[in-house]
Amino acid sequence: MKKKIKVVIILIVISFIGYLGFSITKKIKYKSEVTERIKNIPDFSFYTLNDIPFTEKELTKNTYKLFVYFNTECDFCQHEVQQISEHLLEFENTQIIFVSFEEIEIIREFASKQKLLNKKKCTISTR
Repeated sequence: MKKKIKVVIILIVISFIGYLGFSITKKIKYKSEVTERIKNIPDFSFYTLNDIPFTEKELTKNTYKLFVYFNTECDFCQHEVQQISEHLLEFENTQIIFVSFEEIEIIREFASKQKLLNKKKCTISTR
């Protein structure tokens, strides 16, 4: 009887270790797949506030890219953009692309209020 209990416990432990190994391997594989996918930014086309096309070809090489989708009427978006604007120096190796699908004049007014116009690292764009 004791022998059967020992065998069952050993089988449970071995099964548990096997399951953990499988789970860890699966997570590592998933993370490496995600890493591969995000290395390349897909094709896109926006327009700057000056109505100039802005595509993936205009992205700065060898920098991080941060795309921020915002709506000028969204309280959370206003706070987020304000925080980014106040901490632009901390984004020294990052190109920030702000995207909204509102009218250009509304976006321009919002960007002016948030002090984002004519910032070297920031691109404000619309549809």
